[in-house]
Amino acid sequence: MTIKDWLRERSHGIANQWTAEIRDREGRHEEEGPQILGHFVQSLPLILSGCLGRNRETGEDLWEQATHLYGALALLRGLSAGEVVEELQLLRLVLLRLLLEEPPG
Repeated sequence: MTIKDWLRERSHGIANQWTAEIRDREGRHEEEGPQILGHFVQSLPLILSGCLGRNRETGEDLWEQATHLYGALALLRGLSAGEVVEELQLLRLVLLRLLLEEPPG
């Protein structure tokens, strides 16, 4: 199994874990904030999988645009630029944790 396939298969679970990490960091345990945040959190792991493989350049362009939009949304949520980076680092931690627990093979 490729890392791209592994990422696609687990994207929903990754998004759920990332959401939990964001909520824990903010101290939120209820549905708060703009609903579009949920769409971004669900979409970004899938977009990230597009950065792997043959069409990597297209995927990387889409990833860059998506992360810029995520940053703009963060401003609406009242976050600083550093807090946006921290939330994306939480995604990285979720991915690394899952890769160690369930390597793609």
